[in-house]
Amino acid sequence: ITLIASSELPDPLQPQPGPLWSVALHPSNTELCCVGSSPITGHQINLYSFPSLDPLPLPHLDISKRTLRCCLYSPLSSLTSTLLVVGSFSGSIYLLQSSPSSPPSLLQTLEGQESEIKSLSYTPTADILASSSRDKTVWLWDTETYEPLSILTGHTGDVKCCKFLSNTKIFSAGYDGLFKVWEEDEDGDWR
Repeated sequence: ITLIASSELPDPLQPQPGPLWSVALHPSNTELCCVGSSPITGHQINLYSFPSLDPLPLPHLDISKRTLRCCLYSPLSSLTSTLLVVGSFSGSIYLLQSSPSSPPSLLQTLEGQESEIKSLSYTPTADILASSSRDKTVWLWDTETYEPLSILTGHTGDVKCCKFLSNTKIFSAGYDGLFKVWEEDEDGDWR
């Protein structure tokens, strides 16, 4: 990401320098994130105050040079601490942390999925982060350690989206035309 002076940030109501793939609203309804691709840097991430849509300053972040495909704020984000999760075309997931006194910085990078991250979802209590991918899998990540809890397989095409219904049930849908419901059993295994 190239640092751009706030006066040079793009107008959110005008076309951006490349396609935007995802938008997320902070749980406190005070910040908006848009991610996509850029012909200059390969990717773009734009932050805006909400509802005014005034651009927020964003420092250089040492993350993928590939397109950023999806973004999601942790449901535990507050006015004093924000965790923004961004999935990339490379298969990496970036955890960005910020506060009112500090702009976003890279907290951690999650690696494992072999291809583009298509969607992200948290359980209602934010204990688990799910990521779906072009590699036909859904990964479940423990948000205390950010280690994989489970890898859900069964799709024969890109898994376009995943969404938690509860702390023990998640849906996924893919290019293969399948809609799957996964549940955690009494032993902690997901099926």
